[in-house]
Amino acid sequence: MFPWPNIFRDKFQRRRTTVIWESSLPGQRMRPQCRMLHQLSCLCFLVATVSVAMARESTDPASIDIVRDAELKGLQSLIGPRVVQISRRQTKKGGVTYPGGYETHGNGWRLGQSLVLTASALVEGWSAADSDRLTVTIGGEPRPARVTRIDIRKGIAVLAVEAMPAASERYPTWSPPADREFWPGRPVFAAGPGTHARRFAFTGPSPEPFSYYLSSTGDLPLGTPLTDAQGRLLTLVGLLHFEQPGVIFLLPADALRWVKQATEGGP
Repeated sequence: MFPWPNIFRDKFQRRRTTVIWESSLPGQRMRPQCRMLHQLSCLCFLVATVSVAMARESTDPASIDIVRDAELKGLQSLIGPRVVQISRRQTKKGGVTYPGGYETHGNGWRLGQSLVLTASALVEGWSAADSDRLTVTIGGEPRPARVTRIDIRKGIAVLAVEAMPAASERYPTWSPPADREFWPGRPVFAAGPGTHARRFAFTGPSPEPFSYYLSSTGDLPLGTPLTDAQGRLLTLVGLLHFEQPGVIFLLPADALRWVKQATEGGP
C-alpha cells in the first residue's frame, strides 16, 4: 500500500474527529453529511416501528373485537340477515311414533342463497321420508330443506334449501378461521332475525368427553353462528350441556375447514 505522508493522515483523522464531535453537541448545526446520516437513521427507526405494528397478528387480544354497546346495532345488520331458523319435525324417532310429531329447533348460517351451515347434532339421522321434515325459515318464509353433507365427527352439516333460484347454488368465497383465533376470553358475537347482537366469550377448552369442542356460556340454540366484530363466521354452537344449563360447546376451526374442503366445488 502506498505510504501516505503523515501530514495527510493526521489531517484526515482530525477532520473525522471534528465531524463526530461537532455533530454530538446539543444545539449545534450538523454538517450536511451528518445530517443525512441522522435523517436516514430516523427513517429506518420509523420503518422498523411500522413493520412491528403491522406484523402484529390480527388475533392480538389487546386490539381485537373492541365493540361498544352502541356498535352492536350495526353488527346486527351484518349478522342478522345470514342467520336462519331451522326446525325438524319427526313423527318417528328411535323406533317410537310420536302422535302429532316431535319437534326440535335450532339456527344456521347462510353460505349462499340456498345453502345453510348448521350443527350435525340438529340433523343427525335425517332421512328424506315424510316422517322426518326439515324446514328453514329465510326472510320469514319457511322452506323445505335437505341434508347434503354431514360429518358427525366434525359436528357440522350443510343443508340445501329447496325452491330457491338455481343460479344462486354456488358457494361464495369465504375463509375458515385459524386455530390461533381461539383463546379464552376472546369476545364473539351472536344475533338472530329480529334480535340485537349479543356479546359472548370463549371460556377455554372443554373437559372430557367434550375435548373436541370449545366451551362458553349462554342460552343459544344448536347451530347458532358466532362471529367476530366484523361479522365473519368463527364457529357455531355444536352441542348443549344437558346437565348444566347455560353451558354450550362450540365447534373448533377444524369443522369449518372441513366445510370449505367439502364444498369447494359446490353442491
